[in-house]
Formats: sequence, C-alpha cells, structure tokens
Amino acid sequence: MESSIILLVVYSCLYTLVTLNMSTRPSVIVVDDEEELAKLFRTFLERSGFNSVSFTYPLSARDHYIQNYDKYSVVITDWKMPNLDEIQLAKKIRRYNTTVKIRLITRYCKADIS
Repeated sequence: MESSIILLVVYSCLYTLVTLNMSTRPSVIVVDDEEELAKLFRTFLERSGFNSVSFTYPLSARDHYIQNYDKYSVVITDWKMPNLDEIQLAKKIRRYNTTVKIRLITRYCKADIS
C-alpha cells in the first residue's frame, strides 16, 4: 500500500512540474518524520528524474528551504509531525516563495486528523 501512495505522489509531482513547463531537472524537498518513508520518497523521486532531498525534522527542512528557496519547485510534506505541522511549514515556506507547489501526504484517515 505504501508503494502505491508513493507512486501517486511521484506522479502528482510529475504532473505538477509538467504543467510548470520546466526545462531543467526539477528539485523537490520531502519532509516526513518517518525516516524510512522520507528515504523511500526521495529514492522514487530521484529515479523518476527529480533532484530530491529529504528531511525527517521539519525545522531542519524549513531552515534548508529558507537558505535555498529559489532552488525548489515542489515541497512534499507529511501532515502530522513533531514541532511543526504541515500547515505551519507551508506558511513559512510561502513567506519566501509564493509559487512553489506544496503537496500534503498523510497515512491517517480523515477521522484521525479531524
């Protein structure tokens, strides 16, 4: 099941970037507090032609993004993470780049996040 979700996210990113009409190899940040999933997403993205970096700590991802905001086309982030959730992270990212695409991932059902 996780492989299916990862493929869906990768194809969503591909679609997003195709619609951006980018001529260079696009770069993506993956943020997931589960190390195995972060690495798995990064690997799938790299094999699909993306430059990709992953973080398991949202504060580290935020700091990296702030220093490199002009290098990334897409941010893929988990919903529930310690210290900084996806909404807070997205708001901080938006301060530096209003056009970057942000994709939310979660393995929780709607009832779990309500």
